[in-house]
Amino acid sequence: MARSRTSRKSPPVAPRNGHARPTESAVPILHRPRQLAKRLDLSRQAVYGLIARGQLEAFRVAGRWRIPEASVLEYLRRCTVRG
Repeated sequence: MARSRTSRKSPPVAPRNGHARPTESAVPILHRPRQLAKRLDLSRQAVYGLIARGQLEAFRVAGRWRIPEASVLEYLRRCTVRG
């Protein structure tokens, strides 16, 4: 009969340097231009244009554009028409 292995999670250990370890919640939600274009019903070129004009904050990771969710929400807030 084979023994079943159970994985035990060790308790969190404070780092020696006093800095907190990043958690999953510390990593921002990032969008690819194609995903964002589909979400906003725009073309990819329109999303790249927003990035090029500085209207949408983005950065490159390994040569590929990534757009933080916070940047998308800020852009949409600026586009909101108030009546």
